Amino acid sequence: MPSDPGANSASAADDLELLSEIVATHEALSTSAFDLEAVMTEIVTQSCRLTRAEGSVVELVDGRDLVYRAGSGTGEAHVGLRLSMDGSLSGHSVRTGEIAICDDAETDERANGEAALTVGARSMIVVPMRHHGDEISGVLKVFSAEPNAFGERELRVLQMLASTLGAAIQRAELLERLLDEAKTDPLTGLSNRRAWDEEAPLELDRAARAGAPVSLAIIDIDTFKAYNDEHGHDAGDRLLVHCASRWNFAVRSVDLVARLGGEEFGVLLPACGLDDAVEVVERMREATHDLRTISVGVAQWDGTEELADLIHRADQALLQAKDAGRDRIVRAA
Repeated sequence: MPSDPGANSASAADDLELLSEIVATHEALSTSAFDLEAVMTEIVTQSCRLTRAEGSVVELVDGRDLVYRAGSGTGEAHVGLRLSMDGSLSGHSVRTGEIAICDDAETDERANGEAALTVGARSMIVVPMRHHGDEISGVLKVFSAEPNAFGERELRVLQMLASTLGAAIQRAELLERLLDEAKTDPLTGLSNRRAWDEEAPLELDRAARAGAPVSLAIIDIDTFKAYNDEHGHDAGDRLLVHCASRWNFAVRSVDLVARLGGEEFGVLLPACGLDDAVEVVERMREATHDLRTISVGVAQWDGTEELADLIHRADQALLQAKDAGRDRIVRAA
């Protein structure tokens, strides 16, 4: 029997309109794709709308689990859900890199029937999201509580949207890496002055809201210029690198150590009174004592003073440490 020309024409028009909508979505997201959360939200919204699915989710790989990071429709209620990749359709897609189409989770051995029942996903399409070549960061999934809900048209939609999202994830990771580099001292790997200037005021605000203490230390490597003159700048650079490495192990995980310039370093010590702050910087002093001595000025925030005044008090204490013969820690008045 000859095909119905009218039906073919309608199908072609529908596909053309669909493609136009996806291209428009891609172009719109490309201009703001560094906001990954916004991109994921828009993608799942469009996935639901264009496939007529009851729910759509983005699941991102986290170790051996998949975490629901964005959702639309019935999938929105499950954002934050964490499921093992083992024995799940999404996990199968991540491991194999293949698109997974499930007509009925009750009979498909690849699907986790219990998890599918939890989210109301009896039929599903799962498309892996690729970036950096073949690396898979997660999946884009649409689902329905009814069996056999999806066909080739819905598969094409999801493939194109997953490609858009994969590219967005790659761009977001690039931006995060560039921001990290902009706040990192290239020689020592510590935070730089820019990171210090951004984080220190925020820490004072947090301390004020919580009514918690916060302290600050300024460190100077003793007679560093003389060391450079005697051993050369390459040796001086190696000394800075070694000191930074050891200090990272001496401080607490919440402390911020930043290279402020040359041989001067700052230490931001959240939830730390003056006595505790002195203990931390004493560990730092001991950690590098065989390499070079250091002089340190430590001050605790009084709860009202400006950051510049707190830093000035620590600087004055540092000058007293130097005047007193170096290789010591002085508490600010």
